Amino acid sequence: MFGGDAVIGLDESEVSCPQADEQVLTLDLEGRPVESGVLSGLGEKKSSMLRAFLAPMWIGFVALLALVVVKQLIWAFGRSLRDIEPAPPRPRRRRHHDVSEEPSQA
Repeated sequence: MFGGDAVIGLDESEVSCPQADEQVLTLDLEGRPVESGVLSGLGEKKSSMLRAFLAPMWIGFVALLALVVVKQLIWAFGRSLRDIEPAPPRPRRRRHHDVSEEPSQA
């Protein structure tokens, strides 16, 4: 009533549907179809998939942990240097000029 064939002026009988071609299959030498799905091979190797995701995460975690340990060692070394008590100051030896000598003026 509000659209469809009446809008464009067609009847169902006037339209001819195109015929679909036969499906083309790629076969291997033994006549079996070749798997062409992008994710079809992932079903058999779930442990490999899991390892592919976990190995980089594990390496990143270990690297981050190593950086934190190095940072803490550097901070601890700095704190230990700060906490070392300095040697007591040595008494200064003073030298007095002889009063009879006048400083030379150049």
